[in-house]
Amino acid sequence: MIGFLGISYLIWKIISHRGTDLDFQYLWLAGRLWADGITPYSVEYQEAGQSLFARFNGQPFYYPPNWWLVTRLFALFDHELALEMWRIFNGTIIIFSSYLLHASFRECNEQLEPYFVLFYTELLSLMQITIIIIFVGQTSLLLYLGIVLIICGTLTSRNRMLIIGFCIILLKPQVGMPLFFAFIMFKRYHTPAIWAGLITFFLSLPPLIINGPISTLKLYLNGLSVHSTYLVNSPAHSTGLKNIMVTVFNISVSSLIISATSIFVMILTTIYFKKVIQQKELNFEDKLLFLMLSIIAIAFVAPLHEYDLMFITPIMLLSVKLSLNHKAVIFACMIITARIGNIANIFGITLDEDVRTFNSIIYTIVLFMIFATILTALNSHKKRNYVI
Repeated sequence: MIGFLGISYLIWKIISHRGTDLDFQYLWLAGRLWADGITPYSVEYQEAGQSLFARFNGQPFYYPPNWWLVTRLFALFDHELALEMWRIFNGTIIIFSSYLLHASFRECNEQLEPYFVLFYTELLSLMQITIIIIFVGQTSLLLYLGIVLIICGTLTSRNRMLIIGFCIILLKPQVGMPLFFAFIMFKRYHTPAIWAGLITFFLSLPPLIINGPISTLKLYLNGLSVHSTYLVNSPAHSTGLKNIMVTVFNISVSSLIISATSIFVMILTTIYFKKVIQQKELNFEDKLLFLMLSIIAIAFVAPLHEYDLMFITPIMLLSVKLSLNHKAVIFACMIITARIGNIANIFGITLDEDVRTFNSIIYTIVLFMIFATILTALNSHKKRNYVI
């Protein structure tokens, strides 16, 4: 009944927001332009967007060239139909991902209680960021699916799952690249990482050929260079390290610099993990710790928004082997963020810009607490000899 109520709420939200679009239109438009032989990194993207959509933000197209296939598929349909297909696809991801996680644990002879998985699925369905993602047509649930596939592929040692998962998360480089570098530090994951890199490269070729690779990449990087100059992408409206720099130290750092920093931090984090574990092969509990640490480290350092952070929620399930105290902190943090907008209302914060700033600060505190909790759990993890 609990899971049913959560899914019912999600379906109602999908139906009630029918026809409204804020972010999906950018992907759909890019697909249409690529179909016409025009790169969305050019001024034609702005001109076409302003002529077709009443609420076009006027920002550059920030998505990398490997989005070509996804955008072209949805651009085969009219915008209204494609939008509803995208929303239904996103809603399906929540149910399908919960099934994958439950099945992967079972395959590893580690049973997750059905009521726990149902509670997790309901929480995902009721989270305000889930509704925001559905409402604006965001891509965060696709990123969540990529993370889930990587989790399941790691736990069950299925390379195909890992490859697909990496291809998906590399659609968002500030998350995909740090995690990619973390995994290639283990010999076991060289093959799926290399295959994912090759597939991503070939998926990027068609849009690079349209205007030439150098010209296309130059236009793309020019767009990224102004990303932080828009209010919606400002440090105060971002989470994690970028938010800390402006809130605590009054230093505004660009998204490009923070993205590069996240790769460096992820490499150091993985080195530290390997030093603590001191095992060439990882057992089930080691994999859980590595996945949790990698996910939260990226979430804390990478330049993200609150609605991007859906991908940290599987940590609730991955924490199943942690102590009661560690799990309590993680669960409390996740529940706090589930209806974060209500917390802003309690403090009388109602203006949209102020709510986003408040939410970003709360999320940053939550990310720090989860990061510290997982590091503590790692340090208390006893070294054992495993037969894999």
